[in-house]
Amino acid sequence: MRWILVILAILVLILVAIALAGAMLPREHTVTRSIFLKQTPETVWATVTDHANEPKDLRSRGCYELGLALHYFTDITQPMHASNYTAKDWPLELHSDYESYGMTEQARFVATTWAGPTSGDASAQLLAAAHASKPRWPTLKTAITNAYAARGCGKFSSYWTDHTNCWEGDASVDAQLGVELVASQQATASYLFAIDLR
Repeated sequence: MRWILVILAILVLILVAIALAGAMLPREHTVTRSIFLKQTPETVWATVTDHANEPKDLRSRGCYELGLALHYFTDITQPMHASNYTAKDWPLELHSDYESYGMTEQARFVATTWAGPTSGDASAQLLAAAHASKPRWPTLKTAITNAYAARGCGKFSSYWTDHTNCWEGDASVDAQLGVELVASQQATASYLFAIDLR
């Protein structure tokens, strides 16, 4: 009995130590970098903007990095991503199935207007897109749940894996998909404007 109390006391001490260590960490942390160069700011700027003499792979690397940034940005405009609803959540594969369906249907939902960029830099655009996208997940989930019921598939939450025939082509699901795709296009346009590729 005494050993059990000793082990419990040690575990409590470990947990207290972890909590204290966490409490000592700063709430906001900023990382900066600096470099000391022998050249003048004008020389450095001339070198950085001299695209005619840049390494041949620099542009393709930049295009890859831009593509990757756009991939991550558009991911966050998808409500399931913004709500952390993954392909491993119930029913399994709904996330993947919905994204695949969106790819097949995206030509139906093209943004035809744009009010112009929202304010803020690229980071602000990313946060704004996530904040706008996350609340759309409950509406989408309700549309899919209702489609399952309307098609006689039973309760959405009772399935182990997703059955696309229970919701694909449903008018309410498609309407929500359209809202999401148009919002994604408009948010991506604002993001591209914010990063200013000129």
